[in-house]
Amino acid sequence: MLEAEKEKGLQQYLYVENKVKGMPVSIGIYMDKKSTYAGIYGMLYQIVLVVLCSIFVIMLVSYYMSRILVRRIELLTDSVNQIEMGNMVLNLEDDSQDEIGVLIRSFRKMFDQIQALIREVYQSKIARQRLEMQALQAQINPHFLYNTLSLINWKAIGAGEEDISRITLALSDFYRTTLSRGRSFITVESEILNIHSYLEIQLMMHDYEFEVEYDIDPAVNGCYMPKLILQPLVENALEHGLDLKEEGEKKLTISCRGEKETLVFVVRDTGVGMDETTLTRLVKTHTTGYGVNNVNDRLVLLYGDRHRLYIESRPGTGTNVWIRIPRSDKMPEETEDGEKMEAGNNNMV
Repeated sequence: MLEAEKEKGLQQYLYVENKVKGMPVSIGIYMDKKSTYAGIYGMLYQIVLVVLCSIFVIMLVSYYMSRILVRRIELLTDSVNQIEMGNMVLNLEDDSQDEIGVLIRSFRKMFDQIQALIREVYQSKIARQRLEMQALQAQINPHFLYNTLSLINWKAIGAGEEDISRITLALSDFYRTTLSRGRSFITVESEILNIHSYLEIQLMMHDYEFEVEYDIDPAVNGCYMPKLILQPLVENALEHGLDLKEEGEKKLTISCRGEKETLVFVVRDTGVGMDETTLTRLVKTHTTGYGVNNVNDRLVLLYGDRHRLYIESRPGTGTNVWIRIPRSDKMPEETEDGEKMEAGNNNMV
């Protein structure tokens, strides 16, 4: 019984023995199992905790590092997509020296070169159209034209032909504002006078089958705008809207209001309207003369992409055309090509 208890007591300990080198002596030690295992388990727990914390920190740092890299790539991708959709505005800068930074700077340089080419093409196109207009004006001697129209007017008055006199005066006023001594910018009042003369002729040609309404803010009469901006829109409203309408009200409204820094022009008609396909073709098709596409191109060149014209139309309802341009009470400076080409107003880049 005593031996059994002794054996049981010894089992609660760990015995470690080590011989002393060079001596016939051994040293042994008894260690309590519970204390020993508790220390080992505590050490293992700390090791596991440290390893898990290290893994978490490594994963967190890796995540944020990858996000920094991926975010820059996402910004570059988003910029490419925006340009592909026609938004020619790039707000992307990167001064880092890694591969992504080099890629972004290279893309920025390529974009700037494309923008320079776009501006060059636009300027060449406007210059060509300007030369064409000058060639047309050169074929028309203004003094000879005005004197001839004046003679026709007096002959008509002498013969009692009031309609002939009216259309002659309207044609004289129309060409006077159209030629405008070769200037590319005229006052809003002059542009409206040009439209009034043009529509007076059209009303006579159409036997007054449509109605014209003007809603012009008198405060903007002295403001300056590019000439021949409204006339193509009015002509388009007649040709593609009112002329095709067989029944119902035929009304054309020209309005202009002044905001703090903007002039807003609207041309409305109650014609047949257009579907989406016709509307897209009208804006994007390049035609000779001063058509709707030409007006849109001139606005983009002069004032930037944000000032392109906007058209809303539905079949059977009519068409509304909006133009927003910067408000200016002074005659803009013009280049040799007659158009305003100040970098501060060109927001393409």
